[in-house]
Amino acid sequence: MRIRSYSDVLEILGISRVTLWRWLRDDDSNFPRPVCLGKRKLGFVQSELDAWIAGNRRS
Repeated sequence: MRIRSYSDVLEILGISRVTLWRWLRDDDSNFPRPVCLGKRKLGFVQSELDAWIAGNRRS
């Protein structure tokens, strides 16, 4: 299982920290939830991000 950092996710998606925070705050959002990597470190599971990106790709 590969874990991506917040900064990796921001770069991959081309979004701001505020946008990511809003997606995570939204109860209706299907954006993958972060996993705890330590007291002050969160990350995202790569396979969950890949699935989300594939499901939200615009035709």
